[in-house]
Amino acid sequence: RNAQGEITHLESQQGKLEAHHFVLSPGTTGSALLRGTGCENLVHGVLGIWLQIPNLEPQMRHSIKIHRDGHKVEDINITVAKDGETGEDILVFGGAYGYVGLDRPAPDSAELRALYDELEEVARIYFPAGYAAAKQRGPQAMYPGGHRKLCVRPFTPTGLGVFERAPTAAGGQLVITGGNNTGGFAQAPAVARAILRAFAGEHDPIHVLFHPDR
Repeated sequence: RNAQGEITHLESQQGKLEAHHFVLSPGTTGSALLRGTGCENLVHGVLGIWLQIPNLEPQMRHSIKIHRDGHKVEDINITVAKDGETGEDILVFGGAYGYVGLDRPAPDSAELRALYDELEEVARIYFPAGYAAAKQRGPQAMYPGGHRKLCVRPFTPTGLGVFERAPTAAGGQLVITGGNNTGGFAQAPAVARAILRAFAGEHDPIHVLFHPDR
């Protein structure tokens, strides 16, 4: 920033990044980038894991959600899909949503292993044939790449994303956005419109609704 508080450039491994406008959407790993802004410490992570099994006859035709009270993994999304490499009909299980803040769980942690075991148990109970087929084929069939993977999604306490603006020295704006929870894909067109309107000096409801001081 310069003496007037305007953004002059961003620091990067490639050196200074200078532009008229900037858009930052750092997810859960870029919290350091938000220091000194209104969005500092507002975007935290929520864990998600998944596995897949063959969608055998009688095949599932529609994606569903299973809810089980009192279990480690209470909500499981089961999505009807096709394997991107083989074209096989598959079921993708996703769940185990848990708050991790600004950290990442150790891949060999007992807690994470317990969540994977629970998700496999759901697959075994409700789709025994598909689960047995995946187990027989080995980890490659159940976990693409052959090993268990996870994602950490950017969430905020209110369930709404963030949208902050700061002036740049070149007369433009730096826009911070993100934290859009599981609705990020659905909200993306509206967020993109809000960014374009910010650059054009026009009003958009998201500028107020997603403001960090809302």
